[in-house]
Amino acid sequence: NWGVNESVYPAYSRTIETLLDANDQVVRAISDPEMRAAAETLNDANRFNFAISVVMKLTGTSLAATDPERAKVEVSGALRDFDRAKESLRSHTTGPWAQSVNMHASNPNFDEISNTVTQYLLSGELVMEELIQLNPPVADLSKAPEGTTQRVALEAATALEDMIDARVSDANAEAQQYQLIGVVVVLGATIAALAVAASILRPMRKLTEQAEEMATTGLPAAVQAVFNT
Repeated sequence: NWGVNESVYPAYSRTIETLLDANDQVVRAISDPEMRAAAETLNDANRFNFAISVVMKLTGTSLAATDPERAKVEVSGALRDFDRAKESLRSHTTGPWAQSVNMHASNPNFDEISNTVTQYLLSGELVMEELIQLNPPVADLSKAPEGTTQRVALEAATALEDMIDARVSDANAEAQQYQLIGVVVVLGATIAALAVAASILRPMRKLTEQAEEMATTGLPAAVQAVFNT
């Protein structure tokens, strides 16, 4: 919708950019290399998708701009961001998402967007409908076709979710292992304590038996012997 209120779109763009920057900070905080690679790929896919929307929007509105030259400067800046985002996304060629990234790189439409906008900046001529058709919408993101940005985002997100599930499962298994070790340690400590207690009680019991024997047998016998003398 090229007629979107110009006071709304900049705020919308800043919000998206803030979210993407926040995601970048989250990615940098991930210590696991595989999870970080998945998160970087996902964020670059989102950033590229946003870059497409910006370059399309600015190119479309520039056609009816009251200051065409200034509008073209904005289009040129958006095109640089688009090309930079495209190259960054294409660099993620290792991981479960590698095939979708390679298919994305081989999709001629994205390079054609760059060529079409560049030609427009030079000549001032553009058929906007043809530019829009180079990036058709994906109705069902869960079934995004190969070669689309949505497919890269889907596979990176799926890989990241699988990694998180695996790490959580490993953490739970490790926690159970530590719990088992804790039970064994407590049981061992109890057995050791019982052994120590037994070693203490044994001589004490012997001493008690000897005292009882002395009181019931030895002492009366000794007293009787004195009386007999």
